[in-house]
Amino acid sequence: MRKAILYGVVLLIILSFTTFISMKMFISIVNTIGFGSAFISAFLMKIFIRRSELNVASEDRGGREDRRLGMVIGIFGSPFLVTSIIILLM
Repeated sequence: MRKAILYGVVLLIILSFTTFISMKMFISIVNTIGFGSAFISAFLMKIFIRRSELNVASEDRGGREDRRLGMVIGIFGSPFLVTSIIILLM
């Protein structure tokens, strides 16, 4: 989990150099990565499934691995979401 947030921060720092080219491009890239990772994370963690259809107690190993991958993707995208919110508030 620490590696995922570290990779996200490092990629955000590398992408920050695109502000010298175009701030609009930087904002669009950050928003795409941030909200895309949040959507993919929610999909893998089965957030969009109704509670009556979700039975975590009888879930197989593949479901647990999907949830773990969803957490890693969500943690990777969290620096991008925070940056998007900060830019939105400015």
